[in-house]
Amino acid sequence: MQMAVTIIILLAAYCAFLLSLLRGWQKVIRAKLSGSRLRSDLFTVIIPARNEAARIGGLLDDIAAQQYDNFEVIVVDDHSDDDTARVVQEKASSTAYPLKIVRPQKSGKKNALSAGIAEAKGSIIITTDADCRVGGQWILGMSRCFCERSVKFVSGGVRIRGDGSVWSGLQATEFVSLIGTGAATIGLGYPTLCNGANMAFRRDVFNEVGGYAGNEHIASGDDEFLIRKVHLSYPGGVRFCSDAATVVETTAVPFREFISQRLRWAGKWKHHRSFPGLALAVFIFSFHAAFLTILPAVVIAGAVIIPLVLIAGKMLLEYLLLRRVSAFLGTGWSWTRFGVLQVTYPLYAVLFGIFANLKSPVWKGRKIRRGAREIHTRLVQNR
Repeated sequence: MQMAVTIIILLAAYCAFLLSLLRGWQKVIRAKLSGSRLRSDLFTVIIPARNEAARIGGLLDDIAAQQYDNFEVIVVDDHSDDDTARVVQEKASSTAYPLKIVRPQKSGKKNALSAGIAEAKGSIIITTDADCRVGGQWILGMSRCFCERSVKFVSGGVRIRGDGSVWSGLQATEFVSLIGTGAATIGLGYPTLCNGANMAFRRDVFNEVGGYAGNEHIASGDDEFLIRKVHLSYPGGVRFCSDAATVVETTAVPFREFISQRLRWAGKWKHHRSFPGLALAVFIFSFHAAFLTILPAVVIAGAVIIPLVLIAGKMLLEYLLLRRVSAFLGTGWSWTRFGVLQVTYPLYAVLFGIFANLKSPVWKGRKIRRGAREIHTRLVQNR
């Protein structure tokens, strides 16, 4: 009886959580953007890059087609072992926009971003990743969010470009849930997630909050920790860009890279200093752990009706949220992928929550200690 009550409470709490996310999503997506253009403001696009010679050229070509003309681009070569620097230098000799390459003394994404920001002339910084693709209205759409001086930080949408395989499709659908959750919590006034592949902030605010000071030793989190710092200093100053033309596209990663990436992301939870971020991580893990352990025991014991009704409610609410976020991101919808994730996601969430504290992932030739520092090693194959 006690187990039945526990799972009912957890399922009800999770459904309430999903309802709040739906409300938050509707709030950010209906937000009005100013129609004016910030032609007087110089924007600096910063692209940290490590071993991206094969892909960064496409992104730099996309940036050349922007419908906003007052910007510069800084590529920060994070100690690449390939021809990334040569590709950028060749592009710099032919692009119509200002493009330069910076080489930081220290390795790691936060050091790369800090080095780029130190060289930036723009009052607003926009970041993306070297393996991404952007549309022609990317900078223009993001700039419209900053027409209000009260806006200090803007999170944008990111989608995974599928290659037709089942694996890339599942990644794309799972990623929709991350982007949707991050946007919804911004709408609710408690930012928890964003993605460094598409975010922008005022340079003076970055310096004011101390940049990455206090979490520079953590391998990832250049996006999450910064958005929370800005929110603490400027409540209400964080927005999600509701212009679908600003959505950035990235690629699906192979299975082994996916494991390392998600372990790296999951390992950040213990470093959260804000209560909403920590509470969200603990709640999601606890719910899925109970879903895998307590729920089967309750069903076997014969207490089926109420849990099944709540599970049906959970699936309906997840469908409503993911379908709306998918439509905004332009990823398309697949009932098959949705069904597969309904079955596999609880186990996925629990395993990554556990192993993120036990296993040291590898990312782009760097092994991440459990203390979350990046260690460069020649023994690891680079991406």
